[in-house]
Amino acid sequence: MCITYIVLYNLKKMKHRKDHFIGTRISRSLFKPLNEVIKKKNLTISKLLRNGIFRYLMFFQREEMQNNPMLIISKNEFAFLLGKVKEDDLKELAELMFANGVITHKYQVELLFKSSQEIGITARAQMALLSRIVFSGEGQRWFREFYYNFQRSRVTIAGKHSLNRNFSIFFKYYIIKYLEKFGYNLIEENLEEEKVRLVLDN
Repeated sequence: MCITYIVLYNLKKMKHRKDHFIGTRISRSLFKPLNEVIKKKNLTISKLLRNGIFRYLMFFQREEMQNNPMLIISKNEFAFLLGKVKEDDLKELAELMFANGVITHKYQVELLFKSSQEIGITARAQMALLSRIVFSGEGQRWFREFYYNFQRSRVTIAGKHSLNRNFSIFFKYYIIKYLEKFGYNLIEENLEEEKVRLVLDN
């Protein structure tokens, strides 16, 4: 037997807000673990499924990446691979991941800014995108804790992770690639085994 859920999917957060109801059926074998998750995480069915739809559209339905699909890799597997490479390799990896991010930029704008039109992205908006999609628990979960702050001409970026120092080095190059187009240059860095702190100035 299947159980039917009506899911509230918020499409627009605007003055004239439009919501769409989506009906879906799930088997009883999914119903029990689903209920366990929402109770454990203190979620609602609607929020959990909205997050699931968001992740599916953001990470697995990108036409430009059909020949370069996103794979799921665990934290300890990624840490192992990072630990085997040199700093030059980490810089090249950061540049490659930046290039992939540029390709899928339009999806980020559509899903987070609710716009199908290309818009001018500021440094603040770029960091908001990266934080939501990549660094935070709602995205690819690179960090346990993540923080950034713009103050005058400077931006301070800090985070705690569970990988290794090579990840901190990789992250430095990754951030530099994204912010250099806005005129930011790295002026301070603290790269540790499970922590990173960067200061960039414009």
